[in-house]
Amino acid sequence: MSESEPAHRQKTIATPGGWGWLALNLAVLLGGAASVFLAILAGFKDFWPDVFSILLLVAGILAMISGVVLLCGHFTLQPNEASVLILFGAYKGTEICSGFHWANPLYTKKRVSLRSRNLDGGKLKVNDKRGNPIEIAAVVVWRVQDTAQAVFDVDDCEHFVRVQSESAVRHLANSYAYDHGENDEITLRSGGEEVTLALTAELQARLDKAGVEVQEARITHLAYAPEIAQAMLRRQQAEAIIAARRKNRPRRRQHGRNGAPRTRRKTGCRIRRRTQSRHGRQPPRRALRRGRSPSRRQHRNFVPIKPTKRNSPDRSLSSVATLVAAGFFASHSSLRLSLWKKNEFLLCPVAQKKSAIQEV
Repeated sequence: MSESEPAHRQKTIATPGGWGWLALNLAVLLGGAASVFLAILAGFKDFWPDVFSILLLVAGILAMISGVVLLCGHFTLQPNEASVLILFGAYKGTEICSGFHWANPLYTKKRVSLRSRNLDGGKLKVNDKRGNPIEIAAVVVWRVQDTAQAVFDVDDCEHFVRVQSESAVRHLANSYAYDHGENDEITLRSGGEEVTLALTAELQARLDKAGVEVQEARITHLAYAPEIAQAMLRRQQAEAIIAARRKNRPRRRQHGRNGAPRTRRKTGCRIRRRTQSRHGRQPPRRALRRGRSPSRRQHRNFVPIKPTKRNSPDRSLSSVATLVAAGFFASHSSLRLSLWKKNEFLLCPVAQKKSAIQEV
């Protein structure tokens, strides 16, 4: 027999009904009792020979003993209940039909329940995939599917299911992170149905050797261990605040207010962006740094500036007016400077004497 195949397989047999055998057994028992009574009565009255009365007495006693032994072969089964029949250590079969049955009185009958059972596991303190201590608990719904494996391949089926379920839950917690997994990584909190299916598959693989079918397995308790619960709670709150800020941050517009694309002008190695503030003024130069956009308040109502051509007549006129104004202010300034020097010269006493001598 290979190692993958189980040592025992369930073999279903059909036992005879118990009501007919009950009537036969009662008849044998009552016949034996009557034979004993007649033998005793004949011995006292010398109605029959002594040898015949002795034989009748022995037959009656044997009949009564047989009737009592045959009555021990009757057994009853309730729905979803089975009886494993063993004769001197040899497995003979399993009766799974409910009702009143009779089998060989020498059979050893072991009752096995086929009903669904719940295993409510306690809280286990384990480490997740990232090494964080967590508390986890699970509930398992299981039932016996193969009575021969449940009786002969394991010592105590219920104890076996309890130990293997605890081991499977520990292995599941070590295989997944509690939370904050990498991109597209399944975690214990966000896994949901995937984690449940993984737990059910692992439990089924562990309990197959006991003939047990796992109907459902779910995690009922999942939390950080008390020693790190407060720190992890603060971390989750901080991450939630950061996520909310990222979500509420306005996206940068790729086009201007009127749908025109933003224009850029290169001056040497620096890139200056043409932007406007709310009132149509240019933002300060510190906002026009290389690689950084103006602040949100400065380009909230962006209006693109249409670039002007260098050789346009408006630009030439403005340049001529600028030169004329500059010349006017320069001449005016030089005139004021000469007048001031002359006044200072006249106010000086030495200069007054020289002027008086010249007059004389």
